[in-house]
Amino acid sequence: MSRKGIPENVGMLISGRRTNSVYRRYNIIDMEVMREATAKIEEHQRALKPENNHRTATTSDETGMDDKTDPVN
Repeated sequence: MSRKGIPENVGMLISGRRTNSVYRRYNIIDMEVMREATAKIEEHQRALKPENNHRTATTSDETGMDDKTDPVN
């Protein structure tokens, strides 16, 4: 019911569950739901990245201290 957009309290009334913990115990997540959620997260992450995403690498001097960055293309 939750996956179909029915509010939890309404689902509890329909199914006869008295507590949230019992209602949630039977809200079993299947692998298809996990795949859909993962795909949505990945899509959101791709949308956040700028199109011209340049990576940089650090270089070190003789002392081993990082003092500048050079673009990596």
